Amino acid sequence: MGVTVQEFEFDFGGGVTEICSFTVTVNDTEPPVIECSEDIVVSNDPGECGAIVNYSNGTYSGEEILVDKVPPGSLSGWG
Repeated sequence: MGVTVQEFEFDFGGGVTEICSFTVTVNDTEPPVIECSEDIVVSNDPGECGAIVNYSNGTYSGEEILVDKVPPGSLSGWG
């Protein structure tokens, strides 16, 4: 989604060039619907500064891509 400018340069040889450009605008016509997982509280794993946390991913609908910064089953630090 957003605006970008496409530019083309034509080289006819002999130092003769021509440039043309146009703007492409992409609009998202359907906003995403996001449902988050429930809050989770866990204690540190013994000897670790964090815990292995398993949880179910939230759900979403839309054209966007879901990016999971800490996948389920990863060591999650304090905070």
